[in-house]
Amino acid sequence: MSEEKPPDENEDNGRPARRPQDAGSDDGESLIKKQRERTIGIIVVGIIAVVALFAFIIYPRFLQPVQQRTVANMRGGTEAAAQAHFQRSIEYINEYNFNGAMRELDDAVELDGENPQYRMLRAIVAVQLDRYSQALEDLDTIIAADPGMVDAYGLRANVYLLQEDYDRALADADYALSLDPETAHRYLTRAKVYQAMGDYEKALADADDAILLDPGNPEAYRVRAYLGIKVGACLDALADANVVTQMAPEYSGAYLARIAVYLALEQYDNAISDATLEINMAPEGSFGYNARAWAYAKAGQYEQALEDANRSIELDDECAECYDTRSLAQIGLGDLNAAESDADRALQLSDHASWAYVGRAKVFLAKNRLDAALSDANAAAEASPNERDVFSIRAQIYRAMGRTSEANRDEARKEALSC
Repeated sequence: MSEEKPPDENEDNGRPARRPQDAGSDDGESLIKKQRERTIGIIVVGIIAVVALFAFIIYPRFLQPVQQRTVANMRGGTEAAAQAHFQRSIEYINEYNFNGAMRELDDAVELDGENPQYRMLRAIVAVQLDRYSQALEDLDTIIAADPGMVDAYGLRANVYLLQEDYDRALADADYALSLDPETAHRYLTRAKVYQAMGDYEKALADADDAILLDPGNPEAYRVRAYLGIKVGACLDALADANVVTQMAPEYSGAYLARIAVYLALEQYDNAISDATLEINMAPEGSFGYNARAWAYAKAGQYEQALEDANRSIELDDECAECYDTRSLAQIGLGDLNAAESDADRALQLSDHASWAYVGRAKVFLAKNRLDAALSDANAAAEASPNERDVFSIRAQIYRAMGRTSEANRDEARKEALSC
């Protein structure tokens, strides 16, 4: 389940970058050098010593303050204009208007492209707009100018993660940690990469380290809660999710981890209750409705699930998870053609994520298209080899095909990951 939020200054993609060095003196030296060259051009034999003295010592010292003030005023005006665009971009971000923020940041970078703050924030906004190539271009520029810019590596790791380029994501996460091993969110970034790679034990170790470094960070507990679900430690996951809700009870998104735990524990009424809290806090966000729709569907309340799924798609018609949820509701209602259409849409929007293959495999199983269902289940298993849902659906498909030993094997794997 996805959500959008403004960048958090405590995360890799939100901390202000250090300020660049003032380049005004470089411009002043350039102007002075040109004046020296003009002066030397009128030197004649006989007065060379006097002119040289004037040209190289007296005149530059006289002219330098005037020229530097002119350059400084010009540069100061440019910097002030760029900073004004930067500040307006933040106002747009606070209003969730990322297109408006991007326009302002484009102007800021055009005026002062050497300021890494502007490029960093533009990369963050580009991620919000799914413009990953643009984000990477800005981050590459920042890193080329300052190879020690740790925040740029952290953000670039997250962009690579979104692109499912896990090797590069891990390399950047590792390097950011080598530069800054005492900051919790560096470990959280790498934990998310390991989670995406299916290496849950390493991910949990990093989440543990993040909590040791920053025990008051709700994001660290949220990440560890999701990982607890993955390894079948749902009571531990529930404890972590409860910490998140206690730390940030009014924060939209605080209840999503606990909803996921309740779903894993098959406590659907509790999941529906928490999803309703999310909806009340963020009625214009899709994730609360999508979460409640999923809980309704798992509870067998398909009409309510379809209603909430429709609402989530109205709010965000590019929410891949929302189409996957609506597909599940339509399977329950017996509308299998509509379910297949939504499953196809989820696959397209998610760029063929493993969970989307699982969703379509469910449709094909319901249609008794067992070969197509198995193909999707295998694709999901290849992308995410340690997922409980993958083993669950594939076991059902194998059993429907009469392949009992393979069904038993996958059911055993599913149970090993169950809460």
